[in-house]
Parts: sequence; structure tokens; C-alpha cells
Amino acid sequence: MEENRYDNNIRVFSDLNYWKWLDKFTQKHQVFSDVNILYNTKSLIKEDITNINNLGKIFNVIYNYGKNSFIPMNSEIYGYSYTIKKGDIYYDFGYLEDLNAISYFCRRSKNRNSYIEYNDIINNTKISNKEEIYNLFEKISECVDELDELGIDRKIIVEYIRYNKKVNKIK
Repeated sequence: MEENRYDNNIRVFSDLNYWKWLDKFTQKHQVFSDVNILYNTKSLIKEDITNINNLGKIFNVIYNYGKNSFIPMNSEIYGYSYTIKKGDIYYDFGYLEDLNAISYFCRRSKNRNSYIEYNDIINNTKISNKEEIYNLFEKISECVDELDELGIDRKIIVEYIRYNKKVNKIK
């Protein structure tokens, strides 16, 4: 039976040898991307190439967990990332978009206020009020659809929500 893509990605993500390799590799290379393989093959060994090629799989596991747990991504210059805490080490895993191409990257980072614990992904820790959040999003979607039908541009809706939030903080 063929392993499905998500199970394969989880297998790669949960491989402790990958994380040991990542710890050592990021001590030498604080930031790297899957594009490194194209330009740096002479300085990389086979294990490095294999593990760098797995950045997309690692990111997709993190992305799915973050999306399902309503965790916002960090904004990068040309893309987005999530911060993972594994032991005492923080890593940013993300993607960059450039001319319709996507490259995945990893960066050893400093402690951030917002991060995902490695074990939360491994244990698939769920947020307790997920159903309530989905219900609220459904209500918001219905309201946005009604405003859409009235001809209100979605940019205006977002600006209105942001403005009212700021105004209410001032009051």
C-alpha cells in the first residue's frame, strides 16, 4: 500500500535524525533554502541534499497544523513562515515566492513570542474551542457575503473592521 503524502510528510517531520542533522547544519548555515541545492552541490553531502529537499514536506506539516489551529504566519519579505521550538532551539520554516516559483527555507532564529511547539505537532494537540471559532468564522462569512451582495468591496470591509478595532481601543 502506497504511503499517502501527508503520512510521508509526518514521517519526515517526526524523524529525530532530521532534527539532529538540522541542529548541526544550522550551526554552520544559519539560513538555507532548497535553492541551495542548485548552486551549492559541491559543498553539500548526500545527506544534506536529501534533508534540504525535505524542507517542503516539513513546511507543509507545520502549515497544516498552524492553519488548523488558527496560528498566524510570520510575514517575510516575499513570503511567510512559522516558528517551531524544538527543545531550546527556534527555527523559522517558510516559503518565498519569486516569479511564480516557490522555494522553502529554514532559519535558526531567536526566541519569538509566537511559536509552535514541536511536540504539539507530533501529538496533534488540538485547540479546545475550535468548533466555536469555526462557527464564528461561518457567521463572519455570511455577513461578508451579504455586504458583497450589497456591492461593498471586501477591501472596504477589512478597512472598516481594522478602523473600528483601533477606534474602540482608543475609547
